[in-house]
Amino acid sequence: MSLTDWHTWIPVIASVVPGILFTVILRVLDRTERIPVFYHRTTSIVASADKYSEDIEIYYKGKPVPQVSVTRLGFANIGKGPITKGEVRKPIRLSFGHEVSILRKPKVLKRSRQDIDFAVVREGDTVKLSFDHLDYMDGAVVEVIHTGDEHAKPQVQGTIRGVRKGIKQISHRYAETRRRKWLLIFAALSLCTLAYALVTLIPAFKSDISHGRLSIWATLLAICLVLPFLVLLIQSLVDWRRTLPRSLSLDD
Repeated sequence: MSLTDWHTWIPVIASVVPGILFTVILRVLDRTERIPVFYHRTTSIVASADKYSEDIEIYYKGKPVPQVSVTRLGFANIGKGPITKGEVRKPIRLSFGHEVSILRKPKVLKRSRQDIDFAVVREGDTVKLSFDHLDYMDGAVVEVIHTGDEHAKPQVQGTIRGVRKGIKQISHRYAETRRRKWLLIFAALSLCTLAYALVTLIPAFKSDISHGRLSIWATLLAICLVLPFLVLLIQSLVDWRRTLPRSLSLDD
């Protein structure tokens, strides 16, 4: 490809690519789908004593148990589309498996808003989660005391109309508000680096064009240098969107 051809196509590429990228970013940030998620953290209150001595027994309300742990589980809607109780086709239930027993009536520690009427009901060794509606970033934090260890993995299952992928598990780090600050800083640094790269490369390109030195390899190298920062910026914006408010943090 000749120099004249590249000189002709550079303005076209420079005008089309940013438009496509910003369209993708806006599409990601403005999705109206429903995205129910859950996250958890389990802490051992009384660990199993079998590894220390068979003579040590653990009792909870007069009944022998292998160990006692507490799980804090958050349930939220991180999608822009609201979820109403009428759209829950199969009840949403929390369980730990056949070998783990729930010891006490679960309770709701936090709600994003009282209006959502989030409630929990113990049904054997499962917990039924219910609500009136969940708008964007609405949800609650539930506490469950059980016989599992700190590695117990709760499962939240149910069927919601319009949610084909089911209820997805995410890391509880999205519920830590201090992460929002680092995400914003990272996004700002990525944007500044990208702007610096563009400001540095564009004059160099103009100089090369005026002297007839622009090559396809230099252009590809420049794209390879800039593209990773665009990807990191988009990923930062996506993570920032999923960062949950303080009201849904697993901490007190």
